Amino acid sequence: MTAKSKQSPTGLEGRKRDGTFARGHSLSPGRNRITMQQAKYRKVMHECVTEGDLRDVMLHVLSVAKGEHPIVDEHGNVNHMQSLAAAKLIFEYTMGKPRQMAEKADEGARLIVALARHHIQSQLAPHLAGPPPDVGDE
Repeated sequence: MTAKSKQSPTGLEGRKRDGTFARGHSLSPGRNRITMQQAKYRKVMHECVTEGDLRDVMLHVLSVAKGEHPIVDEHGNVNHMQSLAAAKLIFEYTMGKPRQMAEKADEGARLIVALARHHIQSQLAPHLAGPPPDVGDE
């Protein structure tokens, strides 16, 4: 053991009694460095952006979505996809993402389960009606 390392009370360097890495150990699963960095960036963004800034940006995005300020390329052609992208952004952040696809997938799964259940029941019904067959009377 080096002078820098610390011996834990359990005799396991940097580990808890159950053998997992203790908090603060470089291999501890406690904190994700990337997530921590993203949190710092978000904090800086929140410090820099005011409600007025958000309102101005949202009004600009809204005007693009409505076609009031079309996005024009270097040849003077209007890019209608930008208007659709702006509208999609507004809808997703004000109303949430559409759940229609997830609901259709759930509906399809329920239908498959119901069909499978019906098939199994129809196959088993003749065997379940009446007394059980005698085994060995053949």
